[in-house]
Amino acid sequence: MVPQTSLLMRSIVLFIGFIALSLFPASEAALKKYQFDVVLKNVSRLCHAKPIVTVNGKFPGPTIYVTEGDSVIINVTNNAQYNMSIHWHGLKQFREWWNGDVEEAVKKGNKLGLPPAMSDAHTINGKPGPLFPYTHTLEVESGQTYLLRVINAALNDELFFTIAGHNMTVVEIDAVYVKPFTTNTLIITPGQTTNVLVTADRSPGRYFIGARAFMDAPIAVDNKTAMAILQYKGVPNTTIPITPKLPARNDTELVTSYNKKLRSLNRANVPLTVDRKLFYTIDWAPPAHYYKIKGVFSTDFPDRPPKVFNYTGVPLTANLRTNVGTRLSRVAFNSTVELVLQDTNLLSVESHPFHLHGYNFFVVGSGVGNFDKTKDLSKFNLVDPPERNTIAVPTGGWTAIRFRADNPALVSPKGDSPNNNNGFGAPFQGEPLQASSHKPNIGEGFSSHPDPPHITIEGQDLEFANLEAPSRSLVVGLQMRASVAFIG
Repeated sequence: MVPQTSLLMRSIVLFIGFIALSLFPASEAALKKYQFDVVLKNVSRLCHAKPIVTVNGKFPGPTIYVTEGDSVIINVTNNAQYNMSIHWHGLKQFREWWNGDVEEAVKKGNKLGLPPAMSDAHTINGKPGPLFPYTHTLEVESGQTYLLRVINAALNDELFFTIAGHNMTVVEIDAVYVKPFTTNTLIITPGQTTNVLVTADRSPGRYFIGARAFMDAPIAVDNKTAMAILQYKGVPNTTIPITPKLPARNDTELVTSYNKKLRSLNRANVPLTVDRKLFYTIDWAPPAHYYKIKGVFSTDFPDRPPKVFNYTGVPLTANLRTNVGTRLSRVAFNSTVELVLQDTNLLSVESHPFHLHGYNFFVVGSGVGNFDKTKDLSKFNLVDPPERNTIAVPTGGWTAIRFRADNPALVSPKGDSPNNNNGFGAPFQGEPLQASSHKPNIGEGFSSHPDPPHITIEGQDLEFANLEAPSRSLVVGLQMRASVAFIG
C-alpha cells in the first residue's frame, strides 16, 4: 500500500518535436490579437439594396489600436463565396522567413548541393520556451510523485532532456518495463518513448525543463534549447525559474553510459541461438529506388556487404556506388534473426534512428568503430538486454539486435535523415506461413509484460496498481527511405 504522504501518480505526456516559429521583438511591446470575419451583407442606400463586403459585419471594418513596436496577429476567415485579398496601407509586412517558398528552398539546395539552413526550433508540447512568448508549464504539488511520458517526436535529432534540480527514475522504454535507475538527464532518439518518475521534493519554485540536440556528427542542426517550466503550486509566475545544467552537445560518454543502464526488468526471452545473421551498412549514398526502376523485388539481397572496407575510416578511400535495383532477403518464418547495423563514413558519419515495424527486438550490443565479430560477440548482453522498437545506430559505430521473425506480414525497418530522402533499402521476405507447422504464439520471442512492478525509490514504495500495463503502440512519423521489409 502506498503511504498517504508519499505520492500521487499522475500521467503527463511531453512531446518534443519541431515547429516553425516567427520571432517577436524581445522588448516590452505588446502582442495584439484580432479576429476578422469577412462576410457579404445586404445594405440599403437610396432605396436600393446591395450586397457589400464587410469585416465583422461592419463597413468600414473595425479599428485596430496599436502602439509602435507592438506585434499584431490577425486571423482572417473568409465566409464569402469569392476570393479576397487584404492590403495594409502604409505598413511594411516583413517576409515570413520561417514560411519560405518551397521552390526557392529547392533551388537553393540544388545550387549549393546541400539542404538549406533549417529554421525550425525544438519545442516541448508545441512550445519553444521563454526566448519566444510561448512556454509550456507543468504544475506540480510538493511531495507528490509524477509519471512523465516523454516522446521524441522530432525528425532527426537525438535529444537530451533534463529538469533543473530534479532527478528522474526511468521505469519504461518503448512500452516495456526496465530495471529502474535514477538519472538527471535522459537521452531519447526520434520515435522512442521513455517513462520516468519525478518527485516534487525541492523547494517550491519554478524549474526549467530543457531539451536540446545531442550533436555527435558534423551535420548542421538547429541547436536552440527548448524550455518548459515545472512550477510548484502556489508559486507566482513572476518567480525566475532555475536553469538546468545540460550536457555538452557532443557528450558521447554520457550517452554511452546512459544506454548501458537500460536493462529489461526481468530476464529477457532473447534468442540465444541464431538461425540467420545479417550485417547491413548504413550510409548517405543515393538509394536505388530513386531511379524508379519498374518490376518486382528480386530475392538476392546479400546478408552482408559485397565488399568489405574500413566502414568508419577517415578519410574514406573506398570508391563505392549503389546498384540499380530493388532487392529483398528471404527470412524463414519463426526463425531467429541477428541484425548488425553498421554506420559508415560514406559522405559523412551520423547517428541513424532505426525503427522496426511490427516487431519488438532486443538490443544485445552496441559500440563505436567497426563491428568485430571475433571480439564484440563475446560482449553481447543475452541475459537482460533492453527490449525496444526504435534504436539509434551510433555515429561511426554499430548496433546489434535480435528478434524472432514470427510476424507473417509486411513490416519495414526505417530510419530518418535531415532531408527525409536518404537512406538504405534492404527488404526481407519471410517464407509462407504454411511452410511451418508451428503455430505462432502472440508475443513469442519477446519478454511478456509482467504485472505492474513494485519499485522502491529512496525508501518509498511505489505501486502501479492503478496504471494500465503499457501497450505496444508505435510512434508514427519516421519517414526516411530506409526500407527493409519482412514478408510472411
